[in-house]
Formats: sequence, C-alpha cells, structure tokens
Amino acid sequence: MKIKEVKVKGYIGGTKDDYFKESFKGEIQDVVVKWPKELGVVHPFKFEDAEKVYKHYGLINGAINKIADNIVGEFTVDCENPNVQALVNDFMKNSNFTVKIREWIREGLIKGNGFLEIDLKEAKIRVINANNMYVRRNTKGEVLEYNQYLGDMSRFTPNSRKLITFKENQIAHLPINYISDEAYGWGIIMPNERLIENMIKNEQDLHKLISRKAGAPIHVKFGQPGEAVSKTSIDDMSSKLQYMTNRTEWVTDGNTEMKVIDFGQVGQNLTDCWLQDFRELIAGMDVPEVLLNSGQLNEGIAKVQLAGWQRKIRSYQDLIEDIINNKIIKPYLEENGMSGEEVDFIWNLPGEEEKNLKLTTLNTLLGNMSTTENMKRLIQIEIAKILNITDFDKYLPSPEEGLDEQNSADNRALKMGEVEVAVEKKEVEKKKEMDIKQPEIPKAKANTKAIGHTHIKESQDITLMEWVNVAEANVSYIDFLSTLIDKVNKDKFEDLSAIEQARIEQKTEEEMVNRGLLTETEVKRLKSILRSGFRRNQPLSQIVSDIKDGLNLRDRVYIKEDGSEGVLDKKYRPELIARTESVRLTNEALKTIYQDQGLKEWAWFATISDRTCEDCMGMQDKIVKIGETFTSDTGAMAKQPPLHDNCRCVAIGVK
Repeated sequence: MKIKEVKVKGYIGGTKDDYFKESFKGEIQDVVVKWPKELGVVHPFKFEDAEKVYKHYGLINGAINKIADNIVGEFTVDCENPNVQALVNDFMKNSNFTVKIREWIREGLIKGNGFLEIDLKEAKIRVINANNMYVRRNTKGEVLEYNQYLGDMSRFTPNSRKLITFKENQIAHLPINYISDEAYGWGIIMPNERLIENMIKNEQDLHKLISRKAGAPIHVKFGQPGEAVSKTSIDDMSSKLQYMTNRTEWVTDGNTEMKVIDFGQVGQNLTDCWLQDFRELIAGMDVPEVLLNSGQLNEGIAKVQLAGWQRKIRSYQDLIEDIINNKIIKPYLEENGMSGEEVDFIWNLPGEEEKNLKLTTLNTLLGNMSTTENMKRLIQIEIAKILNITDFDKYLPSPEEGLDEQNSADNRALKMGEVEVAVEKKEVEKKKEMDIKQPEIPKAKANTKAIGHTHIKESQDITLMEWVNVAEANVSYIDFLSTLIDKVNKDKFEDLSAIEQARIEQKTEEEMVNRGLLTETEVKRLKSILRSGFRRNQPLSQIVSDIKDGLNLRDRVYIKEDGSEGVLDKKYRPELIARTESVRLTNEALKTIYQDQGLKEWAWFATISDRTCEDCMGMQDKIVKIGETFTSDTGAMAKQPPLHDNCRCVAIGVK
C-alpha cells in the first residue's frame, strides 16, 4: 500500500529534550494527624526543611557560619573571686564549652531554636537536634518541660519509650527571631524561604541555559517562504540532527537554511533577577555584603555595613549571655556552693594586630613625662592584661588615692630648693611602712634557688589557697586549681580502689572490698568530695568531715613488712585519706605546671614541726630533675611527695 506523502505548512519537528517551562502547582491532601498536647506546642514550620537548605545551599551555609563565628569569636568569662574563676574555667574546659556553644548557636540560627542539655553535676553540656524537641507550656506561657520524641507522630502515646522528658532547668533553649508569646523562634532561613527558593530556581535555569548554549542548538529551515514542505522530509532532517557532531560537514541546497539559535538577553535577565533576590536576601538575613565576599564595595560603605553588623551581633550576644548566665553559670556556681557570685562575659577579644597597636599607644603614654604616677600604674596593669599575665597583682602596685597630689607637692618642694624637707618626709613615710606588721611567709633557703617556702601551719583549717600561697610561688592559683581538678577527674586512685588493687594483686574485686578498699561508686564519690572541697577552697577539716559523712568506710586490712596482717580502724581513715590524697594530687598538679613552664628541676620541702619524720627531714633541700628519684639521708626514696601516709611535704620548682 502506497502511503500518500503529506505536505504541511508550519510543521515543527524535533527530538525530545528539556525545555524551559513553568512548573505546575497543584494541591495535595496530607494525612491529618491530631497533635498530641502532651508532647508540647507544634513547630511553626518543619525544622528539617531549614536544615536541608543549610546543608545543600552553599550561600546559606556560608552566611550562617559567618554569623555564628562572629557571635562567638574569641570570648572569656571573668570573675573577681579566684575560686569562682577556677571553677568556671574548669567547667568550660571539661564541657568543651566553646565548641558546644558554637554548635548551639548555629542550630538556633538555622532552625530558630537551639536546645542545649545541661548536666551540672558532671559539668557536661550537649546540643540536641531541634527537629525532635518540643516545648510544653501552661496557659500562661510558662515552660513546664521539654520533650524529645523520635518516633512516628501518628503513633505517639504519653507512655512511649521514644519520649524523653527534660525538666525546665535541664535545657537551655535559644530562640532566634522570637515573636512574643510564641513557643519557638523562626531563625533566619525560614523568613527568607521564598527568596531562597527563587534564587535556587534562577540558578538552575541559568545553568540549563548555559548548557544549551554550549551544545549550540541548530535551527534548520526548509523550502521557500509560503510553500508547503513534506512532513517526512522535516522529520528525516530532525532525525539526522540527533547525530550531528562538530566533525560533521553538511551540504544543503539553496532552499535549506541552517543557523545556531541565539537566546538573546535571557541569560542577562536571569542574572539580574538573581542579583536582585541576593540583595533582598542580604537585607532579610541582616548580613553585610562585604562578609559574603560579594560586590565591589568601597571602603566607606563597607565600614558602615560592618558598624551596623556589630550592633546586630551584640544583640545576639546579649541574648546568649543572658541564657548562659541564668541557665548554666549561676546554677553551676550554686551547685558548687558559690551562689551570689557575679561573672562578666567579655566578647570579641582583640586580635594580634589590635593588641600590638594598643601596646604601642600604652608604651608611648608610659614614657610621657606628664603622665601621673597613678596613670602609669593603670597603664602597667593594662599592659599586663594584654600580655595575659594573670598574677600581675603580685608584682605591680595599684593606684592610690592622693598619690598624685603627694607627688606634685614633693616635686614642688624639690623645685623650690626644699630638698631636706622632701627627704625627711620620705624617711618618715618609709619608717611608717616598715613598722606595719607584714604577714609571715617563710622563704626557701638561699642555696636551693627554689621558688617556695618551708613551713605550713599545723591547723586543719588551712585551705587550698593558703597551701598554694605558702607552699609555692610563681604559679597562678587559677591555673593550679584548674590543673588540680583535672588531675582529680583523671586519677585512678590506685591505692584506694578495689578494682585497681585487684588488678595489681591478681585478686578478685570482692576480696579487695573486704579488705576495706573502695568500690567504683565510692571512688567516684570521693572524687566528687575532693573536687567540691578544692573548688570551694574548703579547709582540710571540712573535707575530712565530708569524707566521713559521704563514704561508708570500712576497717582497712593491710599487709605489714613482716607479712602479717594489720588493721587500720575506719575512724582514722577520713583524715588520712583527706591529707594524703590532697598532698599527692597537689604535687601532681604542681609537677604538670612546672613542666609546662619549662622547669627541669624541683626541690623537696618538708613541713617543719615536731611531727616531721626523719625520712622527710632527710629529704629537705634535695634537688633532682623532675621525674627522677629523691633520696633521703636516711635512705628513703620517692619520686615526689607524699613519702608516706599523712605526709605534708611538697616539691617546688627550681629556676
């Protein structure tokens, strides 16, 4: 059968391909889930959607990270009380505070809500994914509890094993872009959702257009204008075009025209549209364009943008500081007996360039002849702070009321020739100063070159701070206390632990417990007592009392040198443990600090009294390299104090 060839006008032939077309929008019906009131307030939007945008769109990812980095930056927490400072430093170190806070803030910026779980007893914090966290409130808007639910919402029950409930004080909730009376914040992604969608679509269209341009699409025109062309001929040419490559040569007659399609200004229009959305996004996220490495801004505009940006960052910092203070720092201090103490957050610490500029200015002022004595003292203190000299107050004089007036009077007297009067006045003041009774702090013997003292008072009321001040020098108390707490946390307490002694002696743990050694739980409790005592600067007598009340100590059965069994009555053990472990851990902490300072040697110092044993007296003034063994004149040996139970000796670094 012969098929009649059909000729048509205006017929279009071609291959299937992707064309620009408007996406159809239709409605769908979701399965309605009745929201469980027991869980809390429903989320205002899907937090998962904001998380996807952050993960998959580099521009938003970079903007969020820039904001988080600028909020946290370099910061510190300052406290007037050195014990509080050491406590806060210890918490921040053990909890990995800076890293966790940055993660918490980033979660808040992305999803509008950051949830931080707080464990004050263990000094730990961790960020919980906001996708699964819900706030339950009463009718007045007061938070009752926080709930975490990881199960299927349609199968939720109040007794579900996948439901975890947190008390109000166990969660620090950070709402970003919070609207009054709402339970959640909105973050900075969702308010800009439409702009972000448009930008992503524009980028896709632009890249599709570029891809098509790179493929050089060709339009073929057949026949003479106004004449019909065979449909078969058009389809045949369309089929051939599918296999056309840049190596193919084509020859046509005068009735066939071939040319590359020109898209005109479509690409430029897409680019302009994207840039407009980008500028609106910058305004919506309140991020300076200069921080996103975009645009050729002049220096003046950049400075104006950054100035406004700093005010925005400060508002974030005020919110975060308030939550950290009331949810973490203050409760933690109360947990450790430091209630009522105040702390100051110092954000945006200066960089090296700024520090150097400030030091140059201060040194210029210091050398100025017109700078008063009190001003010089203030400048010296400020320089010490910039150089991070923590114990400058030991060496630098503080400003004094009336000092400048007195110096002016002295200078006038000298200029008037009244030298004798000025000298006499100075002598009188010097005599008065020498008549003031100074606190007795015995120094180390001169031939030892050591930094430290040889006497420690007998009273059980001595505190850790007094011990450090008397026992050593040139060691920051705050650094010492932080190091000491770290030693307590990591130490195995081998001489007291049933588990450790069972391992050493190849016995069962039960046998060791029956000998009076401590179970794993009791060792943890002892650590808690020592940490609390050291942090609060408690006297030894209080630590003894806490051990007595907090541990159910048993008689200690031990093996004497002759192989027979000895028994230590449990009533003597609290004081023995408190004294011995405090001295042991103190010397461990000092050793670490001295090694960090680069000291190579240390000297043995005994606590001199009628109770000092011959072995410890024989160690007095001995100097060895840190890590090597001290040998007493009596033949006793030890790598560091304590030499024996209830030992009160200390090893001091040697310059």
